[in-house]
Parts: sequence; structure tokens; C-alpha cells
Amino acid sequence: MADAVRAYSEEVSGETGSPLPVGTRIITWAGLDSDDSGSPYACVAHYPDKVVQITGTFDTTTIVIEGTLDTGDSPVYFTLTDPQGNAISKTAAAGEQILENVYKIRPRVTAGGASTDLTVKLLLTTVARR
Repeated sequence: MADAVRAYSEEVSGETGSPLPVGTRIITWAGLDSDDSGSPYACVAHYPDKVVQITGTFDTTTIVIEGTLDTGDSPVYFTLTDPQGNAISKTAAAGEQILENVYKIRPRVTAGGASTDLTVKLLLTTVARR
């Protein structure tokens, strides 16, 4: 199914059975295929540490990680970067720290083949540690 907006699942520290440390959550978008995007995850600004992991079957696919500061219904997204200033735009499995602190984040497949099937995980942590 192309051009879908894929929902995310969320694992939060403190939930029953979660091994995550305090102040941590993992957001997962699964089943991304050709021209899909992930439903934007909002309110990430209070999680200054962000790491994204991209896995799956790429089949000539490019996926970007995008963010926005817009809080309204028609946000304008831009491609996020790693700490070296490189756009997070991948054609193979990868993991990257995200430099920008934005309001909403989403993955977006910009091109892909018929067998594209990607999973994107976003690790969010606060500065509070124990």
C-alpha cells in the first residue's frame, strides 16, 4: 500500500515490563514502504537526546528523517541532520544521532521499490539520569 501515513507505537520507561531507563521512550514506525511517511510524533522538544535507527528491506529506497517547529495542522518539514551536519537521508540500514531539537519528527520514504519494508525506531531521552 503506497502513500500511507503509518501510525507509530510507543514504549515508555516505567510501563509494566519495560526495560527502558527512567526518562526514556522508544517510538517505532513499522511497515514503511514506497512513498509512505510516519505519523508525526509531537512534543519531542523536551527530549534533547534523540537517536534514530533504520532497518529493513530497502530495494532502491531512500528514507529521510524530518522535523518541524510548526504546531498547527499544516506543518512544513525539513530534513534533520546528524551532529556532523549531514542530512539524515539513508539508502541502507543505519543509526544516527539527531542534532536538531524540534516539535515533531517523522520518517518519510522518498523513493522505493516494490519490496520496500522499513522500520524506524526513535530513542528519546531526557537529561535526567539515575
